[in-house]
Amino acid sequence: MTKAGPKRVKLALYQAAETARQWDPQLAKIYYDQMVHKGKPHYKAIGAVMSHLASRIHAILTEQRDYVLRDVDGHEVTASEARTIIKTLYQMPEGIRAARRTSRRRKRNVSTGAHRGSATRSSQRSSPSSHMHSIRLQEADQIRPTAISH
Repeated sequence: MTKAGPKRVKLALYQAAETARQWDPQLAKIYYDQMVHKGKPHYKAIGAVMSHLASRIHAILTEQRDYVLRDVDGHEVTASEARTIIKTLYQMPEGIRAARRTSRRRKRNVSTGAHRGSATRSSQRSSPSSHMHSIRLQEADQIRPTAISH
């Protein structure tokens, strides 16, 4: 899935893909292959499921037929059979699940204690224009004659 397109459609497709991978053996296999064999993180594996699901939805709507659960070989299965297939063949190993998780926490910079990527304080920021301004002020102070006091 790309970033292009309406957010509501992508969100609905994402939620549908999350559910579909738990109920449809063919989509569960796609997710499993992406995670286990190709080493993709969860959101990329779900993106692949979203793409396949969107193609299926399009086919179902254009051909006006029902959505049918099938095993990997293409044979029709019931919902309970599909769940059993998924739990036996495509259950994600916990080690892989933990390794593929992306951390949402930002790491702290050990030297400053600030989060990596966070902005520094405005007093510590230095832009080229402010740097040139301070150089000009220093030069002006050196050139300016000092007032003679009597």
